[in-house]
Amino acid sequence: MEGASDRLCCVMQVVVNALIQAIPAIFNVLLVCLVFWLIFSIMGVNLFGGRFRSCVDAAGNVINSSIIAGELECRNKSAEMNVTWKNPLINFDNVLTAYLALFQVVWLSILSPLVAVSFLTVRDCARPALS
Repeated sequence: MEGASDRLCCVMQVVVNALIQAIPAIFNVLLVCLVFWLIFSIMGVNLFGGRFRSCVDAAGNVINSSIIAGELECRNKSAEMNVTWKNPLINFDNVLTAYLALFQVVWLSILSPLVAVSFLTVRDCARPALS
């Protein structure tokens, strides 16, 4: 019995040492990914900077551009129609918010299928009968 626990201890030590030695390589991959995200966020700022702003009423609904054409008209009619010119929380106006937007897109595209599968699995599992 002691021989098995000694072997398990040695195996765990090898695994932990391998993980610790892999940390620099993992950071190198992470750095390359962050540089690519930086490039794409700069491109997003150049392409989409300031384009997500819209005229919003008091309830938070976006006003159609046929009713209020642009920022100047929205600001002029703000008192009579109770509207404001707002920028959404996620936008491409600067590199940091563009980074956040790209991060959300990547993680939502990864996590959405996983969450859907996990809900299906939980729903399809048989529940134990209450006694």
